[in-house]
Amino acid sequence: MKRFAWSVLMAAVIGGLVACGGGGDDNGYAQTVGGEGYVRPVTFGESLAPVVPQTLTLEVAVNGTVATPDAEGQLSLKSGDLVSITPNQSVGWITASQPDGAINALDVDPNPSKWSGRIVNTTSALAVFTVSATATADASQIKKTAFRVAAPNGS
Repeated sequence: MKRFAWSVLMAAVIGGLVACGGGGDDNGYAQTVGGEGYVRPVTFGESLAPVVPQTLTLEVAVNGTVATPDAEGQLSLKSGDLVSITPNQSVGWITASQPDGAINALDVDPNPSKWSGRIVNTTSALAVFTVSATATADASQIKKTAFRVAAPNGS
């Protein structure tokens, strides 16, 4: 009878592990919602540190070459230059030009992992084009990239 009781107990434990997802190849870790990474189970008495969001950064390239802003935080472009902006996390994009409507962005690809487009100044004077990135995970993180775009005649 002892063997029968032991067999029933082991079957119940194994059945419970399988039903709860245990015993697989997850090494005792639970997968987070959305499938991004793994979290370690918390033990009793363990302090919980707050999750610090990743700081939003942008890498800007002009005509395929990584570009660095000047002291005023702007990049200089010629009308027709190809710009790509790559964030380190998923973002939403907003663009603006000063004066309003002075810039046409052609062949724009505004996906969450990269913004790219050909910047064309439609005026006869210098114009400023701004691309703003807002982090999807934390909307308080916003980075702006400003471009001084020369007029097609070079001014």
